[in-house]
Amino acid sequence: MAGPQRSTDQYTVGRFRSHGSSTMRFEDGILYYVTRGPFNLQLVQASELALRDLLAEVQPQLPWGEIVVVEGSALLATEVLDALQRLIAALARDGLAAVATAMVAAPEVEGISITRKLVARIYAADGRPFQYFEHEQDAQAWIAGMLQGVQEKP
Repeated sequence: MAGPQRSTDQYTVGRFRSHGSSTMRFEDGILYYVTRGPFNLQLVQASELALRDLLAEVQPQLPWGEIVVVEGSALLATEVLDALQRLIAALARDGLAAVATAMVAAPEVEGISITRKLVARIYAADGRPFQYFEHEQDAQAWIAGMLQGVQEKP
């Protein structure tokens, strides 16, 4: 059964329209985030609003994981990467960070070979586990292991 959902299409940020779109849902301790690029700054800003609204509704009590599925294109400008870094740091500071994040994209997604490395650096700088996968079931298994490891710690 699907949990609460949000879409960036529900949010307007600034004068310019978002390029790309993202939908997110929280289900069984995992935030599933499906995003289609290319991306612009307005999409990152709309994503933050949607994510904060979703987490306020769900109010996860246990450690949770995040699976980000990238479709279409993973191309992004430097300003978008900077905004993503600020968002990840802000969510962590506000206690709204996943224990671990998995990115899933097929090899043919435009720009994924570069973007996944750039995003991995952001998570590493924030001190959080991040891993790239080509298949969602592999990402789910990794996230499950990460969550189990956190829950087993005293």
